[in-house]
Amino acid sequence: MTEEWNNSVGERLLQLRNKKGMTQEDLAEYLNVSRQSVSKWELNKTLPDVEKLMLLSDLYEVTLDYLVKGVEETEEEDSEVSGDEMNAQTESDTEAPVEEDALTSALSMKSPFELTVHRIVFLIAMLVSGVLFVGSLLFSVRLMSNHIFSVEGKQQDIVYVDQVYEQYTLADVQILDENQNFIHKKVWLDVNGVREGDYIGYYYDEDEMSDVHFMYYAKTLIVPFIVVILSLIFTIVCWMGFRSYGGKKKERIGVK
Repeated sequence: MTEEWNNSVGERLLQLRNKKGMTQEDLAEYLNVSRQSVSKWELNKTLPDVEKLMLLSDLYEVTLDYLVKGVEETEEEDSEVSGDEMNAQTESDTEAPVEEDALTSALSMKSPFELTVHRIVFLIAMLVSGVLFVGSLLFSVRLMSNHIFSVEGKQQDIVYVDQVYEQYTLADVQILDENQNFIHKKVWLDVNGVREGDYIGYYYDEDEMSDVHFMYYAKTLIVPFIVVILSLIFTIVCWMGFRSYGGKKKERIGVK
């Protein structure tokens, strides 16, 4: 009996209870079992169920392996765990730089042909956005030159609309010049419901009758400038992408 009891679950339970300074009654009350059950465990006649083993493991601050098998974690296992933790920490520390250099890594893996294709795409997008930028800028400048901020000191007259190309946009109008001759001009209109054959009001300086000015809506003035800003930003982004892919292409060619 003694040989069977030595190095058994019962012996370890007895030793741990004594080390904790608890009586069988104290332990029985803690686990909500009878004192006879605790006694049978320590005599190795019966074994605690899994739930009680887990409670005992927490109480005695030991592992389940130690309670059941008498096996404690070795320093080697501890070092393996520490090594795993260190590796996990290293991986987590390197995640941020990897994410930051994701674009660079992706570019370095592409072939020269793929880099060339991407450069062409960026070049086309840059040209399109550049044309949009220049067009919208010229339109904005033209629109602002025809806009009147104050009617003070200005003369008012009406013009005849010959043709409307697009509603609220470009139209042919007839006006009188300084010599009272009719001349045709293309102007930007911002008049609700204007049609060909209509007469619309405009403002001019007394000494420059051919210089036509209109009072545009605020949104008509603001929207073109928003397009100018957005197209400029997009052009810059495309230029940066074009140069970035060009640099990576040179690196790839140099490596090969």
